[in-house]
This record gives sequence, C-alpha cells and structure tokens, in this order.
Amino acid sequence: MKLNKTLFLLLTASLALSANAQEYVDLFRAHGNLAPNANYPGDDNQGNIIEAGIDLTLPIPIDDKFAIITGLAAERQSFYPDSSLNYKTEIFSANAKLGFSYRFRPSWSATFIGLPKMAGDIHGSSANDFQIGAMLLLKNIQSKKLNFSYGVYANQERFGMFLVPLLGMYYLSPRKDFEINATLPVWADIKKRVGFNVWCGASFSAMVRSYYLNDPELSNQSLYLERKSNDILFYVQFDINQTLILQTKMGYSIGRSAEVYNSNDKVDLGLSLFRFGDDRTQLNTDMLDGPMVQLKLIYRYNFK
Repeated sequence: MKLNKTLFLLLTASLALSANAQEYVDLFRAHGNLAPNANYPGDDNQGNIIEAGIDLTLPIPIDDKFAIITGLAAERQSFYPDSSLNYKTEIFSANAKLGFSYRFRPSWSATFIGLPKMAGDIHGSSANDFQIGAMLLLKNIQSKKLNFSYGVYANQERFGMFLVPLLGMYYLSPRKDFEINATLPVWADIKKRVGFNVWCGASFSAMVRSYYLNDPELSNQSLYLERKSNDILFYVQFDINQTLILQTKMGYSIGRSAEVYNSNDKVDLGLSLFRFGDDRTQLNTDMLDGPMVQLKLIYRYNFK
C-alpha cells in the first residue's frame, strides 16, 4: 500500500509538472562520458576526458495546477588543463533545484527553478565555489503530443553574469514512433523507433560552465576555469522496460575548451555564444575538438 501511494503521488506530481504537455517525465538520469586521446595543438601527449553525472527531479504536488519542484544534480570531470602540465585536474559541480510549476491557463503553464550551485575542484572548497542561477520557462500546450516553450536561463558564473534565451518544442507523432524534444540553444534530441523497444536518434548539447580552482599545483593565484563544449551524438536507445531506458551514444565534441583565467578577469556580460567586454587573458592552451562516447541510464515515469 505504501508503494502504491508513493507511485500515485509521483504520478500526480508528474502530471502537475508537465501540465499535460507530454506523456512522461524523467525522474532520474545518470551518464558517463569518455573523450579518448584528447590533446592540444602541437602536443603529442594525449589524455582522456572523463565525466560522470546524475540528475534527480522530484516534483511535489499541491493541487492539479500547482507543483513544487525539487531535485539535485551533480557531475565530476577529469582532464589535463594544459599541455605543459603532466597531471590531471578534477572539477565538480553540485546544485540543488527548487522551484514551482503553475498552470495558469488550460494551454499555458509557467515553471521557475532556482539553481544554487557549488562548482570547483576536488582540492578544496571555499565561498568562491558558490554560484546562483535560475530558469524561467513559459510553456504553450497544444496537446500531450505538441507544445512550445519560451524562457531564459541566468547564472552568476565566475566570469560574470551569463544569460541564455530559451526556445523549445516537444513533438510526438500520432503513431508514437517519432519524437522531437528540444530547448535551443542548450540541447536537442530527435529519435525514431526502429524496433519494438529500440530507437535510433541524434542529440545535441551545448555546455558553458565555470569552476573556481583551489588546486595549488596550478598557481598561487586565484584562478577559475571556463569549460565549454558542443556535443553532437548519435545513439541507439533500448527500452529495457516501461521505466528503465539505456542509451549508447557516439559522436564528436566541437568547440571544446577548458580556459583558465585569473579570478579578477571577467566579462561585462555573457549572452549565449557571445561575450561582451571580453578582454581577458587566457593562461593556458585550448584543447582540441575530438570524438566522444556516452552511456546514459534514465528512469522514466509514463502516465498513460
């Protein structure tokens, strides 16, 4: 009885969160990335970029229009920060998710999520690791199989204020064998069913994050690292059952970099791909673009 009650609450919360916008919600995701033999211009030394992360979302229903959104996300990466350094640095981030979703009209809903975060390296922690961000999204719901969203993401990064306008779309074909799920310019996913429990698809994700560096091996200065990449991946998805999904991905990382700056070296404003007032002096060499693979496990709740 307790298990059934818990599942019922999750179902109700998922319905409130999605505002009837689609037929499922992903409650948990875990991924592991490997970029093999990543190196620097003119450098024969090669090292892997390794990343692992989790993302947990737990909506709490209040009524049929309003839900509180909670959750946690964390990741850890290791790589060589410069061709002149023969050791790896390891960075991490951990952020809470706290906000709400409210359906104020039958075809419109609003979601606001606060995103406080700690982002640094494993060699220590301080108040400099702390960042604060938020996301606001307005969703226009045409049906369970089609909706559009408009919003903005903002975060006080180590390099300054960072804003990203968001434009999204979700579409599921009438036969439920073709799906598009995108929030541009941050990520996009398109897939087609090719078997009873097998899909083939392609995904795009763009990452811009910053981390305070506590590593004394880098310098006695106060430094931060700005990590960027645009990953294009092709994948095969296996629906293990109605709730567990496994994705095996392979592709290429474009515009990959891990730029080190002095903490006082900032920009006036970061706006998606652009930096205004950016006269910073980079202290290391950018890594090269290259191939990568990813393994992702998803726990999905279907309310159909």
